[in-house]
Amino acid sequence: MKLEIESLKQHRRKIESHYAETILQILQASPVPLSLSLLSTWTGIPKYRLCKVLKQLCKYYPEKIRKITVAKDAFYQYIPTPNSAFLAIIKVKR
Repeated sequence: MKLEIESLKQHRRKIESHYAETILQILQASPVPLSLSLLSTWTGIPKYRLCKVLKQLCKYYPEKIRKITVAKDAFYQYIPTPNSAFLAIIKVKR
């Protein structure tokens, strides 16, 4: 029984890490902040799970993800670092 619970927890962590990677890719590709409903529609991730994953991303990566709240609506934006832009330019030039 305990082994089954542990395997379920590991499976849940794998799913949430996959969700986090997907969300980061979408936010990184978008030039404007995206709302929860739009992210949920594009990814197919339920809103309650999306909120949980985004909250964890904001907590662990505050330099990468920014939450913008406007009159009860939350928007999320990827913050590019100067080094990542520099590396992208180098890759294009080569």
